[in-house]
Amino acid sequence: MTRQTTSPLVVLGSGYTGLVLHRMGTSQGRTVHATSRSPLDNLAGIPSKQRRQFNLEQPSTWMNIPAGADFIWCFPATPLEQVQAFAHTLDATPRRMVVLGSTSGYEVSDQPDEYPPPWTDESAPIDITKPRVQGEEYL
Repeated sequence: MTRQTTSPLVVLGSGYTGLVLHRMGTSQGRTVHATSRSPLDNLAGIPSKQRRQFNLEQPSTWMNIPAGADFIWCFPATPLEQVQAFAHTLDATPRRMVVLGSTSGYEVSDQPDEYPPPWTDESAPIDITKPRVQGEEYL
């Protein structure tokens, strides 16, 4: 029997959701790296080997991402040009990427005073004019 090796997991954007995902991954024995624009300030509770500085708008931080990693993207994928540039720097090895979106990507009613407000779920139309939606769709 061959043993399958697990790629490291990188949580891009370690706010509330990202930190929960980091804890879940490490509790399952995975190597999980948490990213922040200011890891010394925002990720003090995470071992230093697992902290990475990453800022989509600062390409010099992109090299801090381990090669061959899987990703969970936890912040708005904007601006589109930076999302595209970052995606092109990733190595060609097949990887898994999960992009967490937001209900803010869905179209909203033209009637702001409508009550009850219309239900928003996965069947609602997406507003492709929104920058974050464009970035998420690109990824």
